[in-house]
Amino acid sequence: MELNYTWNVPSYDMRVICEIFNIAYILGQYYAPLLVLAFTVERYIAINHPFKKEKYCTVKRAFYVCIGLGILSFVVALVQGYLWSYEDPWGKCMFAATDQKVKFENYWTLITEMTFFLVVPLCVLVCNILVIKEIRRLTSEGPMAFQTNTTGSGIPTLTISLLSVSFFLICTLLPASIVYALQNLIPIGDHTLTIEQMAEDPVWKRYLTYLTVRKIVEEICMSNYACYFFIYCITGPHFRREVARLLHLDKFTKKLGRRTSTYQSEKSEYTLITTKEKQNGVTETTQM
Repeated sequence: MELNYTWNVPSYDMRVICEIFNIAYILGQYYAPLLVLAFTVERYIAINHPFKKEKYCTVKRAFYVCIGLGILSFVVALVQGYLWSYEDPWGKCMFAATDQKVKFENYWTLITEMTFFLVVPLCVLVCNILVIKEIRRLTSEGPMAFQTNTTGSGIPTLTISLLSVSFFLICTLLPASIVYALQNLIPIGDHTLTIEQMAEDPVWKRYLTYLTVRKIVEEICMSNYACYFFIYCITGPHFRREVARLLHLDKFTKKLGRRTSTYQSEKSEYTLITTKEKQNGVTETTQM
C-alpha cells in the first residue's frame, strides 16, 4: 500500500491481485484487535473468575476461538473484494469506482471502522480495568499482598503491562479510525485545475490539509503493529528473560541483573491464579 500510494510504485495494479491484496491487507487489521479482545477476556475469566478457568480457559477452546475469529475477519474482509477493482480505462486498482459502490462504502466503512476500531478497543479497555481492579483488591486485601514488584508501589508487574497495552491499543486504533471515517466528509477539488490553481483553490487546500493530517496520524498509529514487543520487554521482567533465553543472551542478562538488582525470582514477580483439584474433589484456588 505504501509503495503504491506514497512512492507511486505499482504493486497491485493487476487483475485479481487488486482484490486479493486489499482483502489480505484489511484482514490483518480486523483480526489483530479481535485477538487482543479474546486474550483479554480469557485473562479476565482467569483472574476475576478463577473457578471457571478450568472450563473456559483451555488450549482447545482458545484454538477454536482463534479459528472462529479468523473466519469472521475473513468474511468481513471479503467485502473489500467488491469495493476494490481493477479498472481497464485507467490501468489501476481503484476504490469504489462506481456511484453504487460509493454509496455502499459510506455506510460499510462507518459500521466496520466503529465496530473493529472503536467498540472492540473499548471492550478491551473495560475488561482490563476490571482485571486491574481485581488484582489491586487481591494485592491489598488478600494473600497476594506480598507478591508485588520491587518498586514498592504494591502493583504487580502484570497490572502495569495490562495498563500499557490497553491504553496503547486505544491510542493507536481510535485516532486512525476517526481520520479514516472522515474521508468521505472532506470533498475533493476539481481535477481539471492545474497544480497552481489547486494551490489556491480552498476546496483543494482543505482536502490536502486533511490528507496531510491523516497520513501523519496513520503513520504514528502503525506503531500498533510493531511496539507491543517493546511494551512487554519494558514492563515484563519474565518476558525479557524469555527473549534473552531465545536469543541466547542469558549470560549477559544474568550479569546485568546481578549488577542492577532489577530481576526478582519468577515466583515473586508474577501472580498467576490457577485452580487445582483437592483429593476430596473440592476445587481450590492457589497462587503461583
